[in-house]
Amino acid sequence: MKGVRKTHIRVLNALLSDCKRSDREIAKVVGISQPTITRLRQKLINKGIIKGFMAIPDYAKIGYEFGAITLCQMADKTINLSEHSLLVTASTITGEGDYVIITLHRSMDDYRAFRRKVKALAVVIFATQGLEIKPVRLEA
Repeated sequence: MKGVRKTHIRVLNALLSDCKRSDREIAKVVGISQPTITRLRQKLINKGIIKGFMAIPDYAKIGYEFGAITLCQMADKTINLSEHSLLVTASTITGEGDYVIITLHRSMDDYRAFRRKVKALAVVIFATQGLEIKPVRLEA
């Protein structure tokens, strides 16, 4: 990243851990003045390094207890998987599979139903890794 200093990275890490933190709180963590943090935050936004701020929900509190990462090959590239579960992301990849799909499920039974539907859509599944959903707070 051209033009990004260690201080910028420390500010970014502080924002990643909690983007609602005030500039004063970030200044204490990073060890520079609050006005400098304000200027740096705006500079990072203006340069397009910070594209926006987003909410990160606690999925367990809204009923999603199980997550899965699935590596698969799709016969039909137009399949809409979002209607089957809470689709977090699906990205094309190179190598053995075509896609890596990250989904959230309300239960193991919900996940098994998702896998059955995916298999019925002529999708070859190479690997799946289940994940227990727990909120994690990153520290700057």
